Amino acid sequence: MCVRKDCPLTLAVTKDRRWVVVQDDLFSDTTVYGDRCHREMSMCDVQSSKAYSGSCLSKKRRPKDPKASAVPEPSQNQLLQGRSQFLVIALVTLIALALRLHRLGEQLSYDESVSAVFASLSLREFVATLWGGEGNMALFYVLVRAWSHVGYGEAVLRCFSLFFGVATIPAVYELGRRFVDKKVGLAGAALLAANGFHIRYSQFLRSYALAVFLLVVSTYLFLAALESARQKKTWAAYVLVSALAVYAHVLALLVLIAQWLSLGPAALKRIGLGRLLWIVVTGGLLMSPMAAEMLLERKSQIDWIPSPTLGSFVKAIADLAGSYRWSLPHPAVGLVLLVPFAVFWALAALGMVYSASAELEVPMRSVALRVLTLWLVFPIGAMLLFSLIRPLSHPQSLWNAQYVSLCLPAAMLVAGEGISVFSKTVCRLHWVFPVVLASMLALSAVGVEGDYVGRSIDSRNFGLRTITSYILARQRPADAIFFDILWEQPYPYLYYTHLDQRQGIITTVPPAFSGHLTPEWINSAAEKYERIWVVWETAKPRSPEQVALIRSGFERSFQLAGEQEFPGHGIALFVKRLHKDEDRSRRQ
Repeated sequence: MCVRKDCPLTLAVTKDRRWVVVQDDLFSDTTVYGDRCHREMSMCDVQSSKAYSGSCLSKKRRPKDPKASAVPEPSQNQLLQGRSQFLVIALVTLIALALRLHRLGEQLSYDESVSAVFASLSLREFVATLWGGEGNMALFYVLVRAWSHVGYGEAVLRCFSLFFGVATIPAVYELGRRFVDKKVGLAGAALLAANGFHIRYSQFLRSYALAVFLLVVSTYLFLAALESARQKKTWAAYVLVSALAVYAHVLALLVLIAQWLSLGPAALKRIGLGRLLWIVVTGGLLMSPMAAEMLLERKSQIDWIPSPTLGSFVKAIADLAGSYRWSLPHPAVGLVLLVPFAVFWALAALGMVYSASAELEVPMRSVALRVLTLWLVFPIGAMLLFSLIRPLSHPQSLWNAQYVSLCLPAAMLVAGEGISVFSKTVCRLHWVFPVVLASMLALSAVGVEGDYVGRSIDSRNFGLRTITSYILARQRPADAIFFDILWEQPYPYLYYTHLDQRQGIITTVPPAFSGHLTPEWINSAAEKYERIWVVWETAKPRSPEQVALIRSGFERSFQLAGEQEFPGHGIALFVKRLHKDEDRSRRQ
């Protein structure tokens, strides 16, 4: 190939006797190929099959034949391939929908009931709650509040997360197809569709499905803007979607940082200092309310997270590979899924390093793989490092498996690239890629089974819907309920009472409390209530000292009227003792 050293462009001739740009100064160590050349780079008719220096582009030459300079129409074969790919990704999306509809209407967990209760608050209470320490996931709370007018049942509320969880599947495919490879895009979408971890959080009434979807769109816009660095609308859309992702979950900021860490000096220079400043200032202004709420928050939302251990780290990565609830039903499933995923992640990284050193990589493909790899590695490393160092200003831990779910799209696409590298370099057989992908999907199906089994056990051990109905059917005007459980508020009870009120089943609701039951609270309650229902978790039995302390507190003013056992919980009813005068008057 004939290339001038002082020329910023390198041209090569295609089969239809037209040249395309195959190297430019955006990324000094990479090369541009593929369909994007037709969209972004100049094409000219030439009379020979030699390569030409890009310096000739400075001359505004018109081709002799206008038809030769036009972008060729897609052939019938290409149209059929496009339709088949559409049908395949549509089938994958439908399978993902079916997997996520299963068990959608089960009773809400504690965290989900928090979201549901926030959605039912008045506007004044809602704003005060967000500003009072619940600013994280603010976008999710606002959207769920609007969605709750459609319906307030478990399945209807979870359909909000379900929509974004399913929409992420074709979005991941398009991200991989455009910037990496069609096979990689399809593998990433298929692996995500069958990932038990993503299935769980696509049915979870929290912000993770929304945040993951917005991060996929943000990454797509980021790479699209890099492809044509002067597209103002694309950069504006990127800034807006990225800000929304941070409002969906504040830890999405780690993914945004990973995107920019993937760029080298040449790419940043191509974007331009002015545009970089505009992106930083505009994004900072859009995210400033969230930053203010985080800095001025009056309570911490991560006090409950324990310190990371080797076991919790391995389990979180195994969850990322799709073995959510890896101990059920088969304890070895977690490692069986984790090992091949780790191998393919390593192969993808090695393939990327080799291509960069041999100068074989396509620029946008190389950048996309760097972005995806850092998306997978940087947030996990940052959360783990923060949790181990624990700054004095925030001595809490950030290491939690549900936060790692923000890296799911990158993990699946990088694994798809690893399968591609394996099929091209190790075996070099065309049938290896589909066979390996099918094997990974089969293993993921076992992980999905474990998730379903685990949730069946949860539903049996978390019967607060049954407990709430039992108490409300037997309530009296002077009753109170105390949940002897370490909850900030009895949100599951509040949700189900709100649901019954909306359905017109009940009109009055006994007040409810939660925390540690103490003699002081019992003495104060004796002055206000005639009967007290006490609910506790049977999975966490109380110590003999706690039982003796509670009994001594109740014996002064109350007497035990009865007990009832439910799956996972127990209920005791204490009735206020009557003095002799009160007892005589009631008998009369």
